[in-house]
Amino acid sequence: MKIVYFLICFIVATVNKSPGQKLPIDSSVYKDWTSVNSHQISNDGKYVAYTIENQPEGQITKVILSSRKDWKKIIIGCHDIKITEDSKYAIYEKNGILYILMLGTDKILKIENIISYKISAPNFKRKQWLAYKVKGDGDLFVRDLSNGEERQMQDIREYEFNKDATMLLIQKIKSPKDVVLQLVDLKDWEIASIWTGHSIDNLVFSSDCSQLAFIARNENQDDEFSSIYYYKNGMRTASVLFTNNEDSVPMNMRILSLYKFSEDNSRLFIYSAERPKSDSAKKNDPIQLNIWSYKDSELQTLQQKKIAPKGYLAALWIESRKIVNLETEEYQIYLPYFVIDDDWVEGSKAEFLPGRLTYRRYYLTSTRDNQRIEFPTVFTISPDGKFVVYYNSKARNYCSYEIRTRVTRDISKSLVIKNFDEVYDLSPGRDISSFNVAGWTDNNEVIFRDKYDIWKMDLLGGSSPYCMTNKLGERNKTVFCLSSDDKRKVYNSKERPILIAFDTRTKQNGFYRASFKKDERVQLLSMGPYSYFVPIPEAGIDAGNMPIKAKDVDEYILSRGTAYESVNYYLTSDFKSFKKLSDIHPESKYNWLTTELHSWKTLDSSYSQGVLFKPENFDKGKKYPIIFYYYEKLSEGLNVFRKPEPSDGRLNIPWFVSNGYLVFTPDIYYKQGEPGKSAYDYVVSAAKYMAKFPFVDSSRMGIQGISHGGFETNYLVTHSSIFKAACSASGTTDLISMYGGLNAQGESLQEYYENGQGRLGQTLWKNKDSYIRNSPIFEADKVNTPLLLFHTSFDGVVPFTQAVSFYLALRRLGKKVWLLEYGDGNHGVWGRSAMDFDLRMQQFFNHYLKNELPPKWMTKGRPAQLRGVNDMLELDTSGDTP
Repeated sequence: MKIVYFLICFIVATVNKSPGQKLPIDSSVYKDWTSVNSHQISNDGKYVAYTIENQPEGQITKVILSSRKDWKKIIIGCHDIKITEDSKYAIYEKNGILYILMLGTDKILKIENIISYKISAPNFKRKQWLAYKVKGDGDLFVRDLSNGEERQMQDIREYEFNKDATMLLIQKIKSPKDVVLQLVDLKDWEIASIWTGHSIDNLVFSSDCSQLAFIARNENQDDEFSSIYYYKNGMRTASVLFTNNEDSVPMNMRILSLYKFSEDNSRLFIYSAERPKSDSAKKNDPIQLNIWSYKDSELQTLQQKKIAPKGYLAALWIESRKIVNLETEEYQIYLPYFVIDDDWVEGSKAEFLPGRLTYRRYYLTSTRDNQRIEFPTVFTISPDGKFVVYYNSKARNYCSYEIRTRVTRDISKSLVIKNFDEVYDLSPGRDISSFNVAGWTDNNEVIFRDKYDIWKMDLLGGSSPYCMTNKLGERNKTVFCLSSDDKRKVYNSKERPILIAFDTRTKQNGFYRASFKKDERVQLLSMGPYSYFVPIPEAGIDAGNMPIKAKDVDEYILSRGTAYESVNYYLTSDFKSFKKLSDIHPESKYNWLTTELHSWKTLDSSYSQGVLFKPENFDKGKKYPIIFYYYEKLSEGLNVFRKPEPSDGRLNIPWFVSNGYLVFTPDIYYKQGEPGKSAYDYVVSAAKYMAKFPFVDSSRMGIQGISHGGFETNYLVTHSSIFKAACSASGTTDLISMYGGLNAQGESLQEYYENGQGRLGQTLWKNKDSYIRNSPIFEADKVNTPLLLFHTSFDGVVPFTQAVSFYLALRRLGKKVWLLEYGDGNHGVWGRSAMDFDLRMQQFFNHYLKNELPPKWMTKGRPAQLRGVNDMLELDTSGDTP
């Protein structure tokens, strides 16, 4: 009998460890899981570089390789690589050694004992310079990367290249207390000393590099005596442009920092701030009182945040030294750094009227004289500063406003365009944002994205809108976007831009080529069951990366993955064929997952989509427990690779599927005023749909959600008993107290529920029933599902009291509930806390959905005095049950 017993054990062990059997994912994979990031391509398209995380374990590896030849360089422990403008060299630093690698060869120049280094931008001849300091006497070395010639300068404290690489600015040590600011002409190496003093900071160049400005400080670093110095080509030395004690500076203000020169070089944009107020009045007032008035334009919480000194944007005229204050405590300016014209900028201020939500008023603001022109909604200024475009929500059209003539034009004509906000079931009272602007052309045209398609509109209104995608998006339910996310990019109207496409029906991702000419059709290049970049805002998934183009040739590096294959980098020139560059596949060692797209009829008689995740070793003859995980709409992630990571509050899908669960992610569509019931209609109908499959164990179904999904979990357990276990992370339970609450910034949450994701659409007093009906706390007595609550002690989105109140209600009612309160994190956790929650959520679902032994923290809890002493993660073998 012993022989038979040992033989059986040997056979079982052999089967369990057979070479073809893959391991399930466990927590040990998190620390050594490999992935790629930080990709780049040389200007000539011949070389690419990227990073492999966790190779070897706990370190990173940089890979540089030829896209055309069999040449590769692998560097372990290097954090940053710069490929030079001429595509000849790669420069990187490792362990205090600077390496200059000649691409395509094994030739490497090593410079030891590096303290710092900087690489210039290319000059007009595309020449670049390398400046570096080594340990020792403060010597600076400047190397011409085109020919290897090098010069040495002594006693240099700081150094910086100008934007066009024609000058090098150095701070040469004159004495222990003073430095000399010198300009080095990189063409003939002439050196001009333009200033001497204790120290400088905040140096800025004009766009054409003809001017510079900096703040000089005295030995005590006293802001009261700091000065702005100004230098222009042709001047012998820098001169004082402005000081903090000048008569034109208000007594309560001081210059804080420099931002940039105006594009016409007439003004210097600066930040000024109020001088710190004396605390004497506060110290003499024994009553610490805040008075909240119904007439306050801002809540006391927001006013308190503004007591500390804050920088306000102003324009300092260089010739007259006049300051034009552009920002105030109430008025904010948006000034992009890279623009063609900055005479006009976007400004706004919040206003409040009793009986209304706080709302914003939007202004076109002159940086010359602070003149303001009001617009009805948010807007975008064209890169050349000539036009404003905005969406008129009442007329449902796009308008352009010509700044010089003050003429407003309807540029969308009679065309009705669906905005992204409409896709996500948000309140019609919400401001339509200007993110629909996708770019511009050099022919006075703006490029817009609607729900699916891309449109070109004439800013002068002379021609009708032209659909660059030939309305293919609307017909085929395919979302298009340009392959650049730079919304200020000006396209050559003769070029044929690459578009990224995403089919919302099949979830295939790919590329098309379009044209700005009306007589050319959009051309399909490739589509497939991959994830390149998902061009849907707020999709709730990792959207991926847009392709990166080589500057001089039509070569692109892009990332591609699938649900079952790690993201890797590929090279393409036509978006039809793709050459694989990286080759990581850590998932191949484990029982990974597969995905299926499903469609079903919901309880409100509409149809929705969802993704079913199955283990790689799926056996259709078995019955599996299933967990439903939701957040808005997740079906776009059908082909997205999910890296296994400890849970920050979300469901760790790869772990659960690898360990014998099914996971289903249903899309939820919302009706205004019914966010809870909407979730119920879609999740419960998805559960009933899945329960019909013979491989689903309908008696072992669970649910999990975080944040808005946490609220939905709380709602579901108060309205349905079909789920055997539920986990709610950082979710709301009492919408009335939330409506009357504040977020971490001190802002009222009323707008969130009236016009935002809360989707109640009305005030509490216009529709009390809706707020009560959607608040799980009022139906706590209906809960029959064991519930695991997760929350952080500080949560800037959903206060911890939301979880506590639900826990106390369920505890009072004798329901099975546990609350995991983490002292670190904010609306989620990371690090050791994430590892801990990851394991406890697994134990919770394993017990209820797989009939495994419960851990002791579920059966016995944990006394407060054992915190940090006993984690109570040990499984309870005593026979006790929760």
